[in-house]
Amino acid sequence: MTAAEKFTSDCKRIKKHERHTDDGVYTAARACERVAALFEQHCPSYGTVPAELTAHWYERYIRPSPTPDEEPTDAHIQKLSAFIALFAGDSAGTEPLSSDDWTIAAECIASEAETIPLDALSALMALLLEKKALER
Repeated sequence: MTAAEKFTSDCKRIKKHERHTDDGVYTAARACERVAALFEQHCPSYGTVPAELTAHWYERYIRPSPTPDEEPTDAHIQKLSAFIALFAGDSAGTEPLSSDDWTIAAECIASEAETIPLDALSALMALLLEKKALER
């Protein structure tokens, strides 16, 4: 199981748990907060990049959702899973990312480059180059 797959599985567990608390009333906002916190825990070596990416995720996908009471949807969880794949150097796992997601990721990584370990930064930059995220 990859890190992204584990993250997705843990997110589904969070959603299931949230559906069984508070007398079965699902609190989407709390589930989103827990998923975002879990994402940040999965990426401790990247400075503020994970927090910036969760802020982007919330503003771009969760906040404007036409079904806010159902968030985070599986598709939106896949966005964060794709960012975990990015951190793991798994090019195939990044497919759910949009052009905008790649641009934001490149900007966040560039702004925190001095705090990211060199080997991790090299792997990230290689993947950003492969995906042409630095050309946008």
